[in-house]
Amino acid sequence: MDAEDREQIERLLRNDPTLTKLDFLGRNIPEARACELARALRGNTVLKTLNLSHSSLGNAGAVAFADVLKINSTLMDLRLGVTYIGAAGAEALAEMLKVNTTL
Repeated sequence: MDAEDREQIERLLRNDPTLTKLDFLGRNIPEARACELARALRGNTVLKTLNLSHSSLGNAGAVAFADVLKINSTLMDLRLGVTYIGAAGAEALAEMLKVNTTL
């Protein structure tokens, strides 16, 4: 992740009303940074689309997103193609989808 990516996370944390879409397609997001990004989504009420495809999200990142998205009702489009999520991450996301009504 570069400085621009970090600025996007800061905007997400500030709940910037103009930030409705984030595209991290093809970014190498380490699991720790993915967890930080997931936490930033916790209180966000603006973001509608998040593309994490081809971003090396991993199990820890997937679990972190699953936990947050159980309570986030704003995000409507989450793209996770080729994110190297294993069984634990996939299971956490499947459980999240049982309670999230907007994805």
